[in-house]
Amino acid sequence: DAPGKNDTVTLTIHEASGKLIKTFSNYPKDGEENLPLKKGANKFNWNLRYPNAKGFEGLVMWAGSLVGPMAAPGDYQVKLSAKKGSASHAFKVIQNPNSTRSAEDIQKQVDFINQNNQKLTETHQTISDIRALRTQLSSYREKIKDDPAMKDVMMRIKNIDSSLTVLEESLYQTKNRSNQDPLNFPVRLNNKLAYLNSISNKGDFPPTQSSYTVQTEMVTSINENIFKWQ
Repeated sequence: DAPGKNDTVTLTIHEASGKLIKTFSNYPKDGEENLPLKKGANKFNWNLRYPNAKGFEGLVMWAGSLVGPMAAPGDYQVKLSAKKGSASHAFKVIQNPNSTRSAEDIQKQVDFINQNNQKLTETHQTISDIRALRTQLSSYREKIKDDPAMKDVMMRIKNIDSSLTVLEESLYQTKNRSNQDPLNFPVRLNNKLAYLNSISNKGDFPPTQSSYTVQTEMVTSINENIFKWQ
C-alpha cells in the first residue's frame, strides 16, 4: 500500500560503526532529503555522497563547492523504518577498479572534505545569525529613533552594527549579487575554504600537505571571527 498522510517512512545510511551519514524520508525534516514512495515495489539509489555543507539565501561564491564527499570503499548499513517496524541490511561500497589509491587514502579525502563542510556550515550559520541580529537591531532602532532619552542606546546599536559588518565581511563577500561579481570583488574566508573543497573533491586522491596547510590557515582565521561574534 502507499503510505498514508501520517505514515512517515525513513531510510538511513550509516557507516559500519553505526554513525549516521544521511536520512531520507517521505516527510523530510530539516537536514533530511526526500524519499519518494509509491504503492508497490520501490527502488532507491544512494549517490554515495555525504551531506553537503549548508549555505544561506543569496549565497554567491566563485568556484567554491559545498558538495559532500563520495563515500570511501568499505562496509556500510542501511535501515528502513516504517509504521509497522524496521529492517536493516549491511552492504559494501566497492572501489572503482580503475583507482590506484588505497582505501585509507580515499578515507582521508572523505574526512578532509567533511571537516571543511562542517566549518563551512558553522560559518554560514554565523553569517545568518549576524544578519538576524542586525534585523532585530534595525527594527528596534526604528522604534526609538525619535526618543531623546534613547540617544545612548542608538549609539550603542550603531557601534554593534559596525562590529557586525566587519565580522560578516571577513567571512563572506557581501557585495556578491551575481555569479560574475566575484570577478570584481575579492573572495573571503568561506569562499577560500569552499574552493579548497572544489579541488579536493575530484578523483579519489588524498589531500596534499599543502591542502592541510591551507585548511589550517583558513579554519584558524574563521574561528577567530566566530569567536569575536560569540
